[in-house]
Amino acid sequence: AVAPGVPGTDARALALPASGFQVLIDLPRLDADRLLALIGTTAGGNAVTGAPPAGAAGAPEGAGSAPPFPAPDRIAAEVRELTFGGKAVSQLRLGALKGADGAWRASVASEQVNGTVVWRPPSPGQTAGGVVARLKRLAIEPRETEVLDLLDQSTTTVPALDITAEEFVLGRRTLGRLELAAANSGSGAGAVWALSKLELAAPEARLHGSGQWRREPGQTARTM
Repeated sequence: AVAPGVPGTDARALALPASGFQVLIDLPRLDADRLLALIGTTAGGNAVTGAPPAGAAGAPEGAGSAPPFPAPDRIAAEVRELTFGGKAVSQLRLGALKGADGAWRASVASEQVNGTVVWRPPSPGQTAGGVVARLKRLAIEPRETEVLDLLDQSTTTVPALDITAEEFVLGRRTLGRLELAAANSGSGAGAVWALSKLELAAPEARLHGSGQWRREPGQTARTM
């Protein structure tokens, strides 16, 4: 059994939670990818993100079988400069709670993202989970190499998405309200990441779209 605990990154007195393991963060800058690898990697997989277990395909190199910390079930953070997935997030305030179903529910406020996000880990037999986001604002700095890297991945590794953003900003362009829905289907050579809904609505125009992303058997070409 694990006693209630709460590690912190500042000098404030921290009250113990009634149960579970809580992480409190207050830092000027933080590399979240490295933090998640530290606190979440276990012999059964990453308890935070649902990544494969150590030694499995896709697991981080060098991931051990014994975690340095118990898997957290609460995270509260204030970070002025955050790096997550290679992206910069400024003036972040986050509160996240892991539910009994294994899903993480978070309230996020930052210059780039503002709203609520739910991350559902992969179901048994799946390699990707799903993200549900209801946002007031979503701002993305596009990079061509990141798009190509994403398209080079197996479609089974891309999570399902259900995203609504009242204000969507791509680079320097404000594109209006965004609605996006996509999910994986099939397996092996028949795996498809289906974009069932893509809508952008602005006073000047509206865009509606859908599509599928797959790899042709035996080829490296991408088919959209």
